[in-house]
Amino acid sequence: MENTDYYQTVENFNTEEGKRPGGLIVLCVLTFIGSGFAFLGKFFSFAFRDFLLEFMEIAVANMDGAMEEMYRKSIDIFASTPQYIFLISAILYIFSISGAAIMLAMRKIGFHIYATAQIFIVFMPQLLSKSPFDVMSFFFAMAFIALYFMYYKRMK
Repeated sequence: MENTDYYQTVENFNTEEGKRPGGLIVLCVLTFIGSGFAFLGKFFSFAFRDFLLEFMEIAVANMDGAMEEMYRKSIDIFASTPQYIFLISAILYIFSISGAAIMLAMRKIGFHIYATAQIFIVFMPQLLSKSPFDVMSFFFAMAFIALYFMYYKRMK
């Protein structure tokens, strides 16, 4: 059985009306890079948490003054974050990347997957571990959702 939706989608990209907008491609590439690195960071934080804590303690032992105090606070925040938070975050970043890939195929469902994942990424740390609200993450998530939404009507 032939997948006619796939062939119809590919054929639509060959017409002027069905071409992927360049801005959408740029957004998707930026999402692949940003969410890809974030996924790797969260996954390695989950998988190698104890090793990373030991490494950070060794690194802070060679510091002094304000730098040591700043790194000590970072270590405390990392150590107090439950390990499952890193796993959930990694999974959410996979959804974020998947949503961008689906939007690259000009499908509206990709926007919904991406936006939902981003909202969970921003608010999950506050809900599960009482972490402080990250204003920059919120700003970037909302900016990317708004930019992706500009292309929503062109998607199927």
